[in-house]
Amino acid sequence: SYEFNSSSSEGAILALPEGAGKEDLANDLEFRQVALENAAAWYHFAYFHLGRTSISNDSLYLITGYHKSSTWSLASFSQADRNTAFSLSFTAGPAVNGNVTAAYSWAQGATNSVIPRSCPHDGYNQENPNQTLFIRGYKIA
Repeated sequence: SYEFNSSSSEGAILALPEGAGKEDLANDLEFRQVALENAAAWYHFAYFHLGRTSISNDSLYLITGYHKSSTWSLASFSQADRNTAFSLSFTAGPAVNGNVTAAYSWAQGATNSVIPRSCPHDGYNQENPNQTLFIRGYKIA
């Protein structure tokens, strides 16, 4: 169980009970150069061959890295009273075979402005971290 406190009127907390993995291209500068040389052709392909007619000139991204996890839980809050202590408690389910079970709960203090989310909802495979949390790359414009 973890407890979070904030004096801010808004914010978010991301809990990763199983941690996360990170992957990055070893040399993303080569990919950056290819993107610079081929951006117009990529937009043309997306627009004319894939039918993405609502695409704008800054809609394509070249992903060069990511963080993934098998589980996550997020709580966001807004309009919390700055004069009242604000706290959230996160509790993960029991450990089974060394893994935290996918049962999370958020308990909130003196505010009703918390929106909790967790994934996956029913079971998960720790060996298959398929929940993308963050991406890195280049915006193609």
